[in-house]
Amino acid sequence: MNKQAKLILLSIGVILLLPILSYMYKFGFGLWEKPDEWSDLGGYIGGVYTPILSLITLAVISIQIFIQHQQHQHSLIQHQEEQIKEYLLALEHALDVIVGETSSRDFLVGLLRDISQTDIKDIPAELVMNFNHLNHRIYSMWCEVMTSLLVLEKISNQNVYNRVVFASNKNKVIAYLNPQTCRMLDRYHYVFISKAQELGIPLEVNLVKYYYSDLRTGT
Repeated sequence: MNKQAKLILLSIGVILLLPILSYMYKFGFGLWEKPDEWSDLGGYIGGVYTPILSLITLAVISIQIFIQHQQHQHSLIQHQEEQIKEYLLALEHALDVIVGETSSRDFLVGLLRDISQTDIKDIPAELVMNFNHLNHRIYSMWCEVMTSLLVLEKISNQNVYNRVVFASNKNKVIAYLNPQTCRMLDRYHYVFISKAQELGIPLEVNLVKYYYSDLRTGT
């Protein structure tokens, strides 16, 4: 049992003993002969301990809810970290897949390196769709990476630890793939959605956030 638990139990014990000790100090304690004296003691105990026990019960329930919430967040963070690791491994393999005469990574870098918002309309939609047909895992895995980061960001405002975890995983993606690849994947995701909409292809696009590139400013 840790020190905090011992301190809590000690505090509860003192709180429960104080009313009895106060009564004994003021009126004494013994085997009284008059029923009224026992009745007074019973009324005192009931009147004092009922709200005290109610508050203690409420406090215990609140602590349990808080602990369960923390455990849930910890499990969620651990799950998202494991998912990000799996997605990055899959992305690394997918980016090395040869498309035509070059790797998928080099193809996307060459296509999207210097692109800006106004340049997107000039990219042939068929080129993007054909590339996705040949290597669809890049789009799907990057979607999952962004979703996991979004989940971590949503819980990052809970405490300092969660904020550190979010920042650490965001930087982990950069360290694993390198900054240029992360910017390129953000751009590819944005361009793919734009071209799918242009061709009238229905896509189930969840709420996403681009953490490594902003096509509105061409960065």
